[in-house]
Amino acid sequence: RESLLDEKDKIEEKNEKLLSEIDKIEDKKHNIELNNQKFEVQMANHKAVLDTLKNKFEEYKGIKIEIEITKKPEAIEQEIRKIEDKIIELGNVNMLALEEYKKIEQQYLKIESQVKVLESEKNDVLKMIEEIESRKKHTFIESFNGVSKSFESLFSQLSPDGWGKLVLENAEDPFSGGIEIEAKPRGKKVMTLNLLSGGEKTITALAFIFAIQESKMSPFYVMDEIDSALDKENSKRLAVLIEKYSSESQFIVISHNDTLIGSADRLIGVSMDAKSGESKIVGIKMPN
Repeated sequence: RESLLDEKDKIEEKNEKLLSEIDKIEDKKHNIELNNQKFEVQMANHKAVLDTLKNKFEEYKGIKIEIEITKKPEAIEQEIRKIEDKIIELGNVNMLALEEYKKIEQQYLKIESQVKVLESEKNDVLKMIEEIESRKKHTFIESFNGVSKSFESLFSQLSPDGWGKLVLENAEDPFSGGIEIEAKPRGKKVMTLNLLSGGEKTITALAFIFAIQESKMSPFYVMDEIDSALDKENSKRLAVLIEKYSSESQFIVISHNDTLIGSADRLIGVSMDAKSGESKIVGIKMPN
């Protein structure tokens, strides 16, 4: 997913550069189009004036006209200068404008095609990311439901007449929140995990661990004095549960509890030699 996101960022960066080039080309193209329109309008005006004059000349073709000059030479020169100034304002006519326009248009169409390809690739990457997210969510919800169901069953075994359940903080978007554990030990109201006593927290945690074990088994578990906060009855229930799962996984339990010790297959202890003061490891295989 991270690789796809990096590829997406690169595509978007390249896309932005191409779009910037397109904007520059479009500006240049727009200026050329404006100049062409300006020249075309001027040419059309000149042609219209010329056609009108030609038509008028045709009417008087063959007729001798005596022209009487009524304006002074100074006034005529002033009008000539005005006309010359207007011609200067028009500027030079770029005879290569059409050729340049076609060249830039080809570049624009090429870049536009590249942008469309990048947009298509970007959409494909986003679609793939969306599919991965959907499958990830589906897998998580499926696993969560299985663990939640096992947790409820195991909690009632460890705490008869009580119940517990797993709750998603955000059911719509489970990855934006966590998981809450609600428990109701026998004779008590519903509480969250941080309000439970030490023994109740131990039962809840063990129910959760074994629920995960049912979903995805591990080859062995190491438990360090998990029964320290349990009374004798709860210790018996824990011993029965560990014995049940020991057929599928190996359990190494560090304990001083007689109930758990009595249900073990093997005992491993450490004793100190009274004479030498050295520690020795002693192993005992319990009878079936």
